[in-house]
Amino acid sequence: MSSTREKILDLAEHYIQHDGYNGFSYHDISTSLGIRNAAVHYYFPKKEKLAREVLKKARIQFEVMVESARENDKTQLDRLHRFFRIYDNNLSRDNRVCLIGSMATDLYTLPEELNDELSTLVVNMKSWLSEVLETGRKKGEFHFTGAPGHRAGILCSCMAGALQLARILGNEEYYRIKSQLLKDITQ
Repeated sequence: MSSTREKILDLAEHYIQHDGYNGFSYHDISTSLGIRNAAVHYYFPKKEKLAREVLKKARIQFEVMVESARENDKTQLDRLHRFFRIYDNNLSRDNRVCLIGSMATDLYTLPEELNDELSTLVVNMKSWLSEVLETGRKKGEFHFTGAPGHRAGILCSCMAGALQLARILGNEEYYRIKSQLLKDITQ
């Protein structure tokens, strides 16, 4: 894979998380990279294809994280912390909002093919997190009421929202929310 292609993908991810899918153009990418618009179109003929590749890359990164958790994490709490690091990483990269949350705000204007890719990513994340929560509850690591799938939805929603609030109220707000979420399921 060419470095130009990777740089385009990385910038597209940045713009999606910073400005939303509808908030950037190929001109923004080409200007940032000092290349012509035609070069961006060479790698990604349509913006939908570019955004689909960004989502696909995020899905693959998530799958790699899941495999790493399976191989390296001893407890479900370790896995939950690994999940939270996805959001921590966004916070440390210029207070980016969650990729899923950013795409969700543009959902009704996204091309159909992006809706499918976005749904797949969300379902995969929520399903894995549900398993982590269910196993953790069975092992006595987590204590919460309700179905693990519902709790997974709450965690995903709260972490995405915490990133948005951090933009407005500062990073400490993010850490307070994250800490409270952990307390809510571990005590």
